[in-house]
Amino acid sequence: MNKVAQIIYLTFTLSTSAFAQDYERGLIAVKGNDYQSAILNFKPLAEKGHAKAQFQLGHLYYDLYYYGHKGASRSGRLAAKWYTKAAVQGNADAQFYLAKLYESGTGLPQDKTEASIWWRRAAEQGHVLAQISIAQWCIDPLGTQEDYEEGAKWYRKAAVQGSGKAQFQLAELYQRGRGVAKNKSMAHMWYNISNATGESSDLRRVSAKERDRIAEKMTETELVTVQRMATKCMLSGYNDCGLWNLGVIAQRAQQVRVISE
Repeated sequence: MNKVAQIIYLTFTLSTSAFAQDYERGLIAVKGNDYQSAILNFKPLAEKGHAKAQFQLGHLYYDLYYYGHKGASRSGRLAAKWYTKAAVQGNADAQFYLAKLYESGTGLPQDKTEASIWWRRAAEQGHVLAQISIAQWCIDPLGTQEDYEEGAKWYRKAAVQGSGKAQFQLAELYQRGRGVAKNKSMAHMWYNISNATGESSDLRRVSAKERDRIAEKMTETELVTVQRMATKCMLSGYNDCGLWNLGVIAQRAQQVRVISE
């Protein structure tokens, strides 16, 4: 390694180390609810273009706005500013929260269409809450149109990441036959899983209630089968949850069309 390369490498290493130290101090300050110190640590990094620091800074201002601290309206605008900077660099968390600001009109003009754009970008990176949000948008975007197939696709993506809320919503779609083929076994399976993984006691309770309603109309053999399905799905890390996934359905439908032609 020549001297120029050594200097560049050393400068980069020191810069990275300094960033890590300041960023870590900022996180520690956040945990201690010392927002002033956190801002002092994150802001210089954010101004240099570090996306993670930009998100953290935006989130601090979002909290200041949400909890009604002094200068809340200004905090809302600053949250929007720093979320945007991080979002355009591809930070999924920033994209999700920027969408929330557009949805509510916090710190920038309300624009639910713009919110859906940022939810989708975060969802495409695997952000679970964004996947749920875009699913809700697809199923009821301003009440003007409905796309249950697209909504089911995003609910499933969140469901196989362990979201009890998404699992419940997916079960409901299977139960009603919206966006997916109506299937009581798949509905029972996802209600059963949601009952086990639900983020709240209310969600688990409602999941169990809906699961049991379906079970009342099943034979003992069917019940054994769907219970095994749920167990297999969870033990596989959601990799083996039956053939009734949207991709397989679409692929088989395409194959049928090709054969019939």
